[in-house]
Amino acid sequence: MQDVSNFKNIVAQSVVLRERWLNLTSKIINEIESGYGEVIDREALAELNSVRLATLTGEEFDWRAEATQQFPILKRATEVAKIRAKIEAEDEAAITSEFDGLSPSEAMAKSRALGIGQKVEDRPSLTIDQQADAARKINAMQLSPQERMNQARKSGLKY
Repeated sequence: MQDVSNFKNIVAQSVVLRERWLNLTSKIINEIESGYGEVIDREALAELNSVRLATLTGEEFDWRAEATQQFPILKRATEVAKIRAKIEAEDEAAITSEFDGLSPSEAMAKSRALGIGQKVEDRPSLTIDQQADAARKINAMQLSPQERMNQARKSGLKY
């Protein structure tokens, strides 16, 4: 914490460093928002050694690894992105390796947190007129109640 307060004092006394700090942190904040979908406070970035060094020296440092370790929200977002990429690539072995060694309750909790297994709508929602037409057609079919329900589901009607 002492390093951060000293850093802030040094930056506050120099126009060049203040401008460099604002430009660098704005760039990092934008990258975090677009890449991770999360928002990090400018003041929180002062906790990162790489950001402080980049501000003081004017050189580029890789802040991503340190930020992922420092901010749990970015670590979680990184894990979610990796697993989602594996899901999209349909790499079953890679997906299951993420869950190896977890108890069933831990695996379910991780799945829920990642949004795995959530119901995805296959069809776009029907308009009211389309729903009414489908219901009329189904009613006109002389089906048993069970067959009528199955037909309604196939048509995209919701209970």
